[in-house]
Amino acid sequence: MCNAYNTHKLTHFNAAKERRLGCKLEAGKILRKTHKSWEQLRRHDPDVEISEEVTEHLFVSNSSVLCGVSLEELEEIFHPFDANASFTVFPNKRSYSFVSFSSKEQAEAAREGLHGTIPPQLKVSHQPFLISYVRQLPASKPVDKTLYPKDFVLVEDYITEDEEKAFVDLIFDTEDVKSLKHRAVIHYGHEFDYSKNAAFKPTKPIPPLISQLADRLVMDSHVDFRPDQVTINVYEPGQGIPSHYDTHSAFEDPIVCVRIVNRKHDINPLTHRVMPRRLRVSITLRKIRHEPCQCQYKEFCDWDREGEMAVPSDDKSALRIENQYVSGVYENIASHFDETRFSSWTGVKKFMNALPAHSVVYDVGCGNGKYLLPNDGLIKIGCDMSQMLCEIVQNKVLKPGGKACITVWSMDQSNSEYAKMRDNKDSVIEEAKKLDRLRVHDGKEFVQQDLLVPWRIDGTGETFMRYYHVFAEGEMEDLLRSVGGCSIDSIEKEQGNYIAVITKQ
Repeated sequence: MCNAYNTHKLTHFNAAKERRLGCKLEAGKILRKTHKSWEQLRRHDPDVEISEEVTEHLFVSNSSVLCGVSLEELEEIFHPFDANASFTVFPNKRSYSFVSFSSKEQAEAAREGLHGTIPPQLKVSHQPFLISYVRQLPASKPVDKTLYPKDFVLVEDYITEDEEKAFVDLIFDTEDVKSLKHRAVIHYGHEFDYSKNAAFKPTKPIPPLISQLADRLVMDSHVDFRPDQVTINVYEPGQGIPSHYDTHSAFEDPIVCVRIVNRKHDINPLTHRVMPRRLRVSITLRKIRHEPCQCQYKEFCDWDREGEMAVPSDDKSALRIENQYVSGVYENIASHFDETRFSSWTGVKKFMNALPAHSVVYDVGCGNGKYLLPNDGLIKIGCDMSQMLCEIVQNKVLKPGGKACITVWSMDQSNSEYAKMRDNKDSVIEEAKKLDRLRVHDGKEFVQQDLLVPWRIDGTGETFMRYYHVFAEGEMEDLLRSVGGCSIDSIEKEQGNYIAVITKQ
C-alpha cells in the first residue's frame, strides 16, 4: 500500500473551462474549432456546401437548442444586423443553426462581429459562435410518419367541436382538481397514486359524458375492454412535464389519450415560426391491470421479472448483464459508435504525450482505436472485450514503474458538455424507489450508479441498451487503493469523466 494514501487526500477537480459572455477566442483556436464544426455539418447535412466567398447564408455552430440557445436569443443577436433575417433551427441532434440575410453585406457584417465570440445576449452558453458562409440551406425533409413509435395509432378529429366544448365545460366545472408541480389533474373511477405508480383506490365514478366516449372506443374496436380509470391533465401555457417513460404495468394495453383545445400546429406551416403556447388538456382512459405484466419491453417495465433486471449482485449475474448489455450491444452499434467517437480527451492525450518515445502502450477497451493512430512515436496495442487479455495486461504488461491511465464515467455531470446540452430542459429528479433494479437513464441527472443507457441508431430508429456503472466522487480512488501495488499520480475530472493516472510499484 502506498504511503501517499495515508499522508494526503487526493484533490478532484473539474478541468472544464468556462468562458465569459462577450469574450472571443484566439485566432488559432477559432480555426481549429471551425474545421471541427464543418465535420459535423458534413455528417448531418452533406448537401450544404461551405463557401469561401461571402453569401447571404450563415452556418452558425454552437447556436442550437441542444446548446441551450433559444430562437428568441438568436433573433436578439442577429436582428440588429438585419431585421428581416430568417432562421433555420433544429429541435434536436444538431448543435448548429442557419441564418439567412437580405444581402451579402449584412451577412458579412454579422460574421465579422460575431465569429468566435460568445454573444452577451445569451443566458446560458460556454462555447463561442463559429460562423461560416454556406452556398445553400439544407433541403427540406418531409415528415416521415413511419417514425411514429411502434404500435402507435393516431386517429385525427375523433370528436366534434361540440363534443370538445362539452368536455371543456365538464372539466372546468368540476371541483375535484388537484394541483401538481407542472399541471393540474382530475381522476375518475380510480385515483392514480403518484407515490406508488398505481391506481387501486376507488374515487368518483366516471361521468356519463366520458363513459359515452369509452363505449364508443370499444364499439369502434380501438380497445377490446371498457376503461375503468380516467386521468385528465390540464396544462397552462408554459407548463409541461419532461420526457419520461409512463408507468404502464399498472394498466392493460392499449392506453387511449384524447387531446382537446390544443393548437393544430407547433410550427406555423407558412412562416415556420414556433406557435405561441396555449392551454392544453388531455383525457387518458385506461383499464387497471390485475395480473403481472409480461410485455416485451422488460428494460422499461416497472413490474419485477423475478430479479431479471436487478443490479448485478454476483459474478454470474454480472456476466449475464455484460453479455447482453455490453458485448452484445456493441456488436450491433459498432458502425454508428465509430462514426461518433473521434475526439480525444485532453487528460488522455496529456498522459500519452508524457510517455517516453517508443514506449509500449496497451489500450484495453480500445473501442474504435482512436488512440491507436501511429503518429506520436509510441508502440500501441489495443484490445477490447477480452477477459484473458485484460488479465495478461494486469499481470505482465505493466511493469514496476509503468504508468496506466484509467477513465470512467462520473455520476456528477455538472459542468460537462453532457449536462450543458440539457440545460434547456426541465430538471425533475424523481426519487429512485427501487435502487436494486436496473433503470433506463432518461438523459437527465443520474439517480443511481448502475443503469442502462439507450443508444439510438439514426435513420432506423433502433435503440439498444448499454449497461454502465457510474462512479461517485472518491469511489475510483477507494477502488484503486483496495487493489494495492500502485500509487495514484492524479485523478482529474473532464467532461463528466474521471481520469486516473497510476504508477505500478
